[in-house]
Amino acid sequence: MPLMNIENSLNGSLMILNQFKWLIDSYVLDFYTEEHWNRLPKIWKAMLEQVEPEILIDLFKLESDSSRDQIVWPLSLICLRSLVQKLNISRHNQYVDKKHLQLEPMCYRHVKLKNAFRKRIKPKKLHEIERMAALCSKTATDCHVEYVLDFGAGLGHLARVLGYGYGLNVCCLEQQKRLSDEAKLIDENLYRTACKFLECDEIKRLRRPVHLNVQLTESTDTESLLNQISECFNIPNDKRDKLTFGIVGLHPCGDLAAILLNVFLKCKEAKFINIAGCCYMKMTDSSFPLSNYLRRHSLSHLSYEAKEISCHHQEIYVQRLADRNYDHLMIHSYRASIEKIISKYWPQLKHVGLKSIKHSPGLTFSDYCSRATSHLRIVISEDEISSANVERDLRCWKKIVIFYTLRLMLAPLVESVILYDRMLFVSEKHHCVQSEALFDPVISPRNVVMTAVKRC
Repeated sequence: MPLMNIENSLNGSLMILNQFKWLIDSYVLDFYTEEHWNRLPKIWKAMLEQVEPEILIDLFKLESDSSRDQIVWPLSLICLRSLVQKLNISRHNQYVDKKHLQLEPMCYRHVKLKNAFRKRIKPKKLHEIERMAALCSKTATDCHVEYVLDFGAGLGHLARVLGYGYGLNVCCLEQQKRLSDEAKLIDENLYRTACKFLECDEIKRLRRPVHLNVQLTESTDTESLLNQISECFNIPNDKRDKLTFGIVGLHPCGDLAAILLNVFLKCKEAKFINIAGCCYMKMTDSSFPLSNYLRRHSLSHLSYEAKEISCHHQEIYVQRLADRNYDHLMIHSYRASIEKIISKYWPQLKHVGLKSIKHSPGLTFSDYCSRATSHLRIVISEDEISSANVERDLRCWKKIVIFYTLRLMLAPLVESVILYDRMLFVSEKHHCVQSEALFDPVISPRNVVMTAVKRC
């Protein structure tokens, strides 16, 4: 993606987020205490109050459903929806067709072997592993790279598909030794299983992952790290300067994504990087902004609340709206109502963490209060729970759904700003970079993967 296009998209995104800063910086639990509804444009409120919650799905689409053409949306809301869709990095379409990726690695050629590799891996993780492995294989081939560093490797599921499935030499970097030890046992067992089903020439192509326990921080000495990696790969000192590798991070949490990008830029041996975003609200100021361009921008700050909403699962929410699953949506009203009570009688407990209560059939507000505050030394009286004010608030649950929907509509724009900043950070060093949807957003909410390749 050209540098100027990234800057233009970033500027437009920041202008919108700044205009609606109060909205993305607001919590649903403060809906009643802060009177959020009164801050929405009057024309929006007048129209939105008249529609059923499932109609709000249109706010996540480029065009309204033709069966609902009788609904006239405020022009300002239509324009906002259009701009958000135009400026954000799409979470859809691309993941459907990945013909350029080889999604059937060598280790899947026998059904029993394929099942062995997939054993005890959750569907979401499996979906991500298989597509990320295929992308890394293609990128490694394009860059003429045989080595890959898997940061935050965990139990090494991704590394095994890369090593046993695509013949790449993989070093698993993991902070927890317990996970690495378990990964080594799985490596050995799967290698033995693979040898039972593959031909001799295929067995020779298998590459067992190597493992290194290390905690990567901003102050990590990259030269020392590369020496440790070379030792793991048994690369002689006289051939150390010929080591070239790619970096993969499958949902690096918090600051780790920024750290990996810095490792990629600092190490001349690093030829590519593939990373999928995760847990943006855990980033510190050292991770955003990264680019020189955004560091100079007056609107570059993103609050914790903004980064937190960017991680919410938009597709599942849309499905709940479509299914008219109102009971699940009403739980937001329960949380906001109890926050109003707590702020009134126990102001020192404002925004205190309550127990997470999932909706269940017949769950009353009284039950919710009792279970959500069971760990606190407070007792909410039945008189308060059944008061006229509380009953009035609970009847306004649709307004909370509308408010949350508007925040969620803007959420992809927040994630896009973070990703645009990372793309600019790499582009400013004159390297090639792009971001695209690699995973199904219904299965994997953080489905956009950023790929950067150094120019030859």
